[in-house]
Amino acid sequence: MKMSIPAARLDRIRSLVAERGIVSVRDLTEDLGVSDVTIRRDFALLEREGVLRRTRGGALSPDRVAASVPYDERQHLQADAKAQIGRAAAALVEPGDIIFLSSGTTSLAMARYLADRGRLTVITNSVHAVPVLMVQPGITVISTGGRASADGGGLSGPLAEAAVAQCRARKAFIGCSGISREGVSNASLERAEVDRRMIDRAEEVYVLADHTKLGRVSLAMVAGLEMITAVVTDAAAPHAQIAALAESGLRVIVAPQAGR
Repeated sequence: MKMSIPAARLDRIRSLVAERGIVSVRDLTEDLGVSDVTIRRDFALLEREGVLRRTRGGALSPDRVAASVPYDERQHLQADAKAQIGRAAAALVEPGDIIFLSSGTTSLAMARYLADRGRLTVITNSVHAVPVLMVQPGITVISTGGRASADGGGLSGPLAEAAVAQCRARKAFIGCSGISREGVSNASLERAEVDRRMIDRAEEVYVLADHTKLGRVSLAMVAGLEMITAVVTDAAAPHAQIAALAESGLRVIVAPQAGR
Protein backbone atom coordinates (compact mmCIF):
# COMPACT_ATOMS: atom_id res chain seq x y z
CA MET A 1 0.00 0.00 0.00
CA LYS A 2 1.53 3.28 -1.10
CA MET A 3 1.13 5.97 1.53
CA SER A 4 2.35 9.17 -0.10
CA ILE A 5 0.52 11.63 2.17
CA PRO A 6 3.14 12.67 4.74
CA ALA A 7 0.76 13.22 7.67
CA ALA A 8 -0.90 9.82 7.22
CA ARG A 9 2.47 8.12 6.84
CA LEU A 10 3.85 9.73 10.00
CA ASP A 11 0.76 8.71 11.96
CA ARG A 12 1.22 5.13 10.76
CA ILE A 13 4.87 5.09 11.83
CA ARG A 14 3.95 6.54 15.24
CA SER A 15 1.39 3.76 15.72
CA LEU A 16 3.81 1.02 14.69
CA VAL A 17 6.58 2.29 16.97
CA ALA A 18 4.18 2.45 19.92
CA GLU A 19 2.80 -1.02 19.14
CA ARG A 20 6.01 -2.91 18.32
CA GLY A 21 8.69 -0.95 20.15
CA ILE A 22 11.00 -1.38 17.14
CA VAL A 23 10.56 -0.93 13.38
CA SER A 24 12.92 -1.41 10.45
CA VAL A 25 13.45 0.74 7.37
CA ARG A 26 13.06 -2.31 5.13
CA ASP A 27 9.68 -3.30 6.58
CA LEU A 28 8.31 0.23 6.37
CA THR A 29 9.39 0.73 2.76
CA GLU A 30 7.41 -2.41 1.87
CA ASP A 31 4.43 -1.63 4.10
CA LEU A 32 4.09 2.02 3.07
CA GLY A 33 5.31 1.80 -0.53
CA VAL A 34 7.89 4.58 -0.28
CA SER A 35 11.66 4.76 -0.56
CA ASP A 36 14.11 4.18 2.26
CA VAL A 37 15.19 7.83 1.88
CA THR A 38 11.64 8.91 2.67
CA ILE A 39 11.45 6.63 5.70
CA ARG A 40 14.77 7.91 7.04
CA ARG A 41 13.57 11.48 6.58
CA ASP A 42 10.38 10.61 8.47
CA PHE A 43 12.49 9.04 11.24
CA ALA A 44 14.51 12.25 11.57
CA LEU A 45 11.33 14.30 11.94
CA LEU A 46 9.76 11.92 14.46
CA GLU A 47 12.99 11.76 16.45
CA ARG A 48 12.88 15.53 16.88
CA GLU A 49 9.35 15.09 18.22
CA GLY A 50 10.60 12.50 20.70
CA VAL A 51 8.47 9.73 19.18
CA LEU A 52 11.39 7.42 18.38
CA ARG A 53 15.15 7.01 18.46
CA ARG A 54 16.99 6.12 15.25
CA THR A 55 19.35 3.16 15.10
CA ARG A 56 21.08 1.22 12.35
CA GLY A 57 18.45 0.02 9.90
CA GLY A 58 15.46 1.18 11.88
CA ALA A 59 14.10 2.98 14.90
CA LEU A 60 13.12 2.24 18.49
CA SER A 61 10.59 3.64 20.91
CA PRO A 62 12.14 5.94 23.58
CA ASP A 63 11.22 3.52 26.38
CA ARG A 64 12.99 0.67 24.65
CA VAL A 65 16.14 2.75 24.22
CA ALA A 66 16.24 3.67 27.88
CA ALA A 67 15.57 0.26 29.31
CA SER A 68 16.58 -2.65 27.17
CA VAL A 69 18.75 -1.92 24.14
CA PRO A 70 22.16 -3.66 24.35
CA TYR A 71 25.22 -1.51 24.93
CA ASP A 72 26.76 -2.32 21.53
CA GLU A 73 23.63 -1.08 19.77
CA ARG A 74 23.32 2.02 21.97
CA GLN A 75 26.80 3.09 20.87
CA HIS A 76 25.38 3.78 17.41
CA LEU A 77 22.43 5.83 18.68
CA GLN A 78 23.10 9.60 18.52
CA ALA A 79 26.79 8.90 17.84
CA ASP A 80 27.49 12.40 16.50
CA ALA A 81 25.73 14.02 19.45
CA LYS A 82 27.69 11.91 21.92
CA ALA A 83 30.95 12.87 20.21
CA GLN A 84 30.02 16.56 20.52
CA ILE A 85 29.22 16.11 24.20
CA GLY A 86 32.35 14.04 24.84
CA ARG A 87 34.59 16.70 23.31
CA ALA A 88 32.93 19.53 25.26
CA ALA A 89 33.01 17.59 28.54
CA ALA A 90 36.69 16.72 28.11
CA ALA A 91 37.43 20.42 27.69
CA LEU A 92 36.20 20.93 31.27
CA VAL A 93 39.00 18.70 32.58
CA GLU A 94 42.21 20.41 33.70
CA PRO A 95 45.73 18.96 34.05
CA GLY A 96 46.13 17.30 37.43
CA ASP A 97 42.40 16.66 37.89
CA ILE A 98 41.08 13.56 39.59
CA ILE A 99 37.76 12.69 37.99
CA PHE A 100 34.98 10.14 38.25
CA LEU A 101 33.71 8.82 34.92
CA SER A 102 30.53 6.77 35.02
CA SER A 103 29.64 3.92 32.68
CA GLY A 104 27.66 4.55 29.53
CA THR A 105 28.16 5.27 25.85
CA THR A 106 28.39 9.06 26.23
CA SER A 107 31.01 8.66 28.96
CA LEU A 108 32.98 6.43 26.59
CA ALA A 109 32.81 9.16 23.95
CA MET A 110 34.29 11.56 26.50
CA ALA A 111 37.09 9.13 27.38
CA ARG A 112 38.29 9.26 23.79
CA TYR A 113 38.94 13.01 24.12
CA LEU A 114 40.93 12.93 27.36
CA ALA A 115 44.30 12.08 25.82
CA ASP A 116 45.45 15.70 25.47
CA ARG A 117 44.28 16.96 28.87
CA GLY A 118 47.60 16.45 30.64
CA ARG A 119 48.22 14.29 33.69
CA LEU A 120 44.95 12.93 35.07
CA THR A 121 43.55 10.30 37.38
CA VAL A 122 40.32 8.74 36.15
CA ILE A 123 38.23 6.59 38.48
CA THR A 124 35.65 4.70 36.44
CA ASN A 125 33.18 1.83 36.52
CA SER A 126 33.10 1.65 32.72
CA VAL A 127 34.57 -1.58 31.38
CA HIS A 128 34.86 0.03 27.93
CA ALA A 129 36.59 3.23 29.04
CA VAL A 130 39.42 1.41 30.86
CA PRO A 131 41.19 0.05 27.73
CA VAL A 132 40.75 3.39 25.97
CA LEU A 133 42.34 5.34 28.84
CA MET A 134 45.01 2.97 30.09
CA VAL A 135 47.14 3.30 26.96
CA GLN A 136 47.24 7.10 27.17
CA PRO A 137 50.46 8.57 28.60
CA GLY A 138 49.87 10.61 31.72
CA ILE A 139 46.50 9.10 32.59
CA THR A 140 46.24 6.93 35.69
CA VAL A 141 43.17 4.70 35.54
CA ILE A 142 41.47 3.26 38.61
CA SER A 143 38.76 0.69 37.94
CA THR A 144 36.13 0.31 40.66
CA GLY A 145 35.70 -3.43 40.27
CA GLY A 146 32.29 -4.95 40.82
CA ARG A 147 29.78 -6.99 38.88
CA ALA A 148 30.14 -6.55 35.12
CA SER A 149 27.05 -5.96 33.01
CA ALA A 150 27.10 -6.64 29.27
CA ASP A 151 23.95 -4.57 28.70
CA GLY A 152 25.15 -1.55 30.65
CA GLY A 153 28.86 -1.81 29.95
CA GLY A 154 29.54 -1.00 33.58
CA LEU A 155 30.63 -2.36 36.95
CA SER A 156 28.18 -2.13 39.83
CA GLY A 157 27.22 -3.64 43.16
CA PRO A 158 28.80 -3.44 46.64
CA LEU A 159 32.41 -3.65 45.41
CA ALA A 160 31.98 -0.75 42.98
CA GLU A 161 30.11 1.32 45.54
CA ALA A 162 32.75 0.72 48.23
CA ALA A 163 35.58 1.64 45.86
CA VAL A 164 33.96 4.94 44.94
CA ALA A 165 33.21 5.71 48.59
CA GLN A 166 36.94 5.51 49.40
CA CYS A 167 37.85 8.15 46.80
CA ARG A 168 37.49 11.88 46.35
CA ALA A 169 37.43 13.62 42.98
CA ARG A 170 37.56 17.15 41.70
CA LYS A 171 34.89 16.46 39.09
CA ALA A 172 32.39 13.73 38.26
CA PHE A 173 31.06 13.10 34.77
CA ILE A 174 27.82 11.12 34.90
CA GLY A 175 25.83 9.60 32.05
CA CYS A 176 22.06 9.27 32.37
CA SER A 177 18.89 7.92 30.84
CA GLY A 178 16.98 11.11 31.50
CA ILE A 179 17.21 14.58 33.01
CA SER A 180 14.26 16.80 33.81
CA ARG A 181 13.12 19.24 36.45
CA GLU A 182 12.64 16.21 38.69
CA GLY A 183 16.36 15.43 38.49
CA VAL A 184 18.75 12.96 36.90
CA SER A 185 17.61 9.37 36.34
CA ASN A 186 19.01 6.06 35.11
CA ALA A 187 17.35 2.99 33.63
CA SER A 188 19.41 0.73 35.94
CA LEU A 189 18.95 0.68 39.72
CA GLU A 190 22.47 -0.66 40.25
CA ARG A 191 24.20 1.88 38.01
CA ALA A 192 22.17 4.63 39.65
CA GLU A 193 23.60 3.69 43.04
CA VAL A 194 27.19 3.91 41.81
CA ASP A 195 26.40 7.26 40.18
CA ARG A 196 25.02 8.56 43.50
CA ARG A 197 28.28 7.63 45.24
CA MET A 198 30.28 9.47 42.58
CA ILE A 199 28.13 12.56 42.95
CA ASP A 200 28.51 12.51 46.74
CA ARG A 201 32.31 12.27 46.50
CA ALA A 202 32.94 14.95 43.86
CA GLU A 203 33.32 18.71 44.17
CA GLU A 204 31.72 19.39 40.80
CA VAL A 205 29.22 17.20 38.93
CA TYR A 206 28.56 17.28 35.20
CA VAL A 207 25.76 15.25 33.63
CA LEU A 208 26.27 14.09 30.04
CA ALA A 209 22.92 13.97 28.25
CA ASP A 210 22.25 14.04 24.52
CA HIS A 211 19.13 15.83 23.29
CA THR A 212 16.99 12.68 23.44
CA LYS A 213 17.47 12.51 27.24
CA LEU A 214 16.22 16.02 28.04
CA GLY A 215 12.81 16.17 29.68
CA ARG A 216 12.75 12.41 30.27
CA VAL A 217 12.42 10.48 33.51
CA SER A 218 13.67 6.90 33.81
CA LEU A 219 13.38 4.15 36.42
CA ALA A 220 15.84 5.16 39.12
CA MET A 221 16.32 8.70 40.37
CA VAL A 222 20.00 9.50 40.82
CA ALA A 223 20.06 13.08 42.10
CA GLY A 224 18.13 16.31 42.19
CA LEU A 225 19.25 19.20 40.02
CA GLU A 226 20.58 21.00 43.10
CA MET A 227 23.38 18.39 43.23
CA ILE A 228 24.47 19.06 39.64
CA THR A 229 26.97 21.70 38.54
CA ALA A 230 25.93 21.62 34.88
CA VAL A 231 24.49 19.42 32.16
CA VAL A 232 26.41 19.02 28.89
CA THR A 233 24.17 18.41 25.89
CA ASP A 234 24.43 18.68 22.11
CA ALA A 235 23.41 21.25 19.54
CA ALA A 236 20.15 19.44 18.68
CA ALA A 237 18.76 19.95 22.19
CA PRO A 238 15.26 21.52 22.02
CA HIS A 239 15.22 25.14 23.18
CA ALA A 240 12.18 24.48 25.35
CA GLN A 241 13.99 21.74 27.29
CA ILE A 242 17.10 23.87 27.71
CA ALA A 243 14.94 26.73 29.00
CA ALA A 244 13.11 24.43 31.43
CA LEU A 245 16.37 23.20 32.94
CA ALA A 246 17.83 26.72 33.05
CA GLU A 247 14.70 28.01 34.82
CA SER A 248 15.29 25.34 37.45
CA GLY A 249 18.67 26.94 38.14
CA LEU A 250 20.80 24.42 36.26
CA ARG A 251 23.66 25.56 34.05
CA VAL A 252 23.30 24.10 30.56
CA ILE A 253 26.40 23.70 28.37
CA VAL A 254 25.50 23.18 24.69
CA ALA A 255 28.36 21.50 22.84
CA PRO A 256 29.20 23.04 19.47
CA GLN A 257 28.84 20.95 16.35
CA ALA A 258 32.01 19.53 14.85
CA GLY A 259 33.95 22.12 12.85
CA ARG A 260 32.35 25.08 14.59
